[in-house]
Amino acid sequence: MSKFSLAPYTLRLRQKNSKHYLFFEDVLGLDFFDIFYEYLSNILPISPINNKTGEVIKVTSIKKENRTIFGQIEAGQNGYGSKLLNTVTDTVSYERNTLDAELIPYYFLIRLPSQVDKGIIILQRFNNIGVKTLLFDNFIQYFKTKISDEYLLDINPLVPRGLIKEYINGRFIKLRLIKQGYPKDIFDRHPNGMPDENEFEGQCELVLSAPKNGILPYYIRSMITTNIDKFLNTDDLSVGSIVEVKNFDYDNIKMQVRVGNSYKTIDISDMGKLRYYEDISGIDLDINGHPKFDIMDSRAKSLLKDLAISIWGDNIDA
Repeated sequence: MSKFSLAPYTLRLRQKNSKHYLFFEDVLGLDFFDIFYEYLSNILPISPINNKTGEVIKVTSIKKENRTIFGQIEAGQNGYGSKLLNTVTDTVSYERNTLDAELIPYYFLIRLPSQVDKGIIILQRFNNIGVKTLLFDNFIQYFKTKISDEYLLDINPLVPRGLIKEYINGRFIKLRLIKQGYPKDIFDRHPNGMPDENEFEGQCELVLSAPKNGILPYYIRSMITTNIDKFLNTDDLSVGSIVEVKNFDYDNIKMQVRVGNSYKTIDISDMGKLRYYEDISGIDLDINGHPKFDIMDSRAKSLLKDLAISIWGDNIDA
């Protein structure tokens, strides 16, 4: 049985060599919303096939409402042959050759408000396959060639804060405080002292583990939960402020928690590796076994509303 999900991302635009993100409505006197809509509706349909890679991406429907673009694309890739078997009659109904590309429909939604520097993208996934790289690599190349090569488009997975809280409120099994390099007191008794850092690389860890079938003490869990919440909402807090340990200045924290029947390891220094896919496998399907567009659209916009509240707050309708 096929699995369908929605994957949310953030989209931000900045100039090269700058950490300052720009408002979407003023990019070289142009509105980034209009640039992206023009690309999807008029530019991409002109050359949907990449003859070098065999990748295909076609826009089959596109709409815009206020500053939201949504619709459906079909994507696939050629390069291999296969047989399609009718599972009722046990006979081959079609033989695919290396020039054929199987096109799968994918829903997409992009919200780019005015007077903000962060947009939201929601893309459908089919089983473990998505279209983010295919869609945006092509657009980025177009933007560099036709608009400007002095800008960078940052697209990162969007993980709802509620999911992160669910993780950190899980049953803490293990806490690893990681320091790059070695504590100097290890070498205090050595006649040559601390070795040259370029010749002696490594890391040191302080590990707190719960007893079998148990959890870490309440005061540790409470301290971590409170400080991680502050860390996620404050730009000027370092990882080292989450857990205070005397005489051990660590650089990173990795936590193992139990959420339900599964175990999750969270790398605090690289939250970008966290992924969130909203499973929608139970929704109504069309005659071809894919989600009906109107139902997919409704689910995506409901997810958009939830994400918008956490990102833009009172400015949800920006």
